[in-house]
Amino acid sequence: MDFGAGEVLETTLHGAASGVTMKVWVWTPPQYDDPAHAHDDFPVLFLYPGGDGATYNNWTDRSYSAQEVVESGARDGSVLPFVFVMPEMQVSRDVDTECTDIPGQPRVGTFLDTDVPAMVQHDFRVLPPGAGWGTAGASSGAYCAAAIALREPGRYAAVAGIAGYFSMETKLPHQDAATLAQYPTALAPTFPGALSWLLVAGTASPEDVREAQRFAGLVRSPSTAQVFLQDGGKHLTTSFKAAMPEVFSFFSEHLSGPRPQ
Repeated sequence: MDFGAGEVLETTLHGAASGVTMKVWVWTPPQYDDPAHAHDDFPVLFLYPGGDGATYNNWTDRSYSAQEVVESGARDGSVLPFVFVMPEMQVSRDVDTECTDIPGQPRVGTFLDTDVPAMVQHDFRVLPPGAGWGTAGASSGAYCAAAIALREPGRYAAVAGIAGYFSMETKLPHQDAATLAQYPTALAPTFPGALSWLLVAGTASPEDVREAQRFAGLVRSPSTAQVFLQDGGKHLTTSFKAAMPEVFSFFSEHLSGPRPQ
């Protein structure tokens, strides 16, 4: 595909592994088309929205100012020039699989675990899975980012959860043992790899603080977790936006930068 840097690019992806069809948006930083980086592979962040994430991903519309933080920081060297990958999270508002394969439902977990990463590696100059891959989400997106990273040891190096929860909240039937075993709270204590976690919670949202601190307590070495408390922060887009400098500073510290192919 011939994509230009700085644009939010949209595609409808039919997942070969999952059989699921959903939209995926990709943003590339200005450095992506810089001749000085023409042969570089870039670090990549897989970003999940709040809400249901059906037909939209609000990392795309700059309501979090994520692109502005990366554009500015990458110019002065304080932030890495990340590629953003921003999928839908549900096939429809009424089918809340929470980014997981639930028996009898569309295999959204496989779409996000397998099909989206395969498309990104095929169509974009991104680093291979591992030290250059991170994932983040806000609210329900934090659940998805956590679950996806924990299901794929070695694929991601860092995760940021903003105002997140970590046990499934869908109204779909999901009490079978296989689905319960995919909760982040179930996976974290026995995760075999090393992940760096940033858990953001606003002090004006006590439930978010409890969730962040509880989940941080489940993380085991060699993984690490830090809780960042936003003074006066709420479970609102304005607070998520205010956390972006902390989030991208974290990823820039814990992920690899661009390198020649």
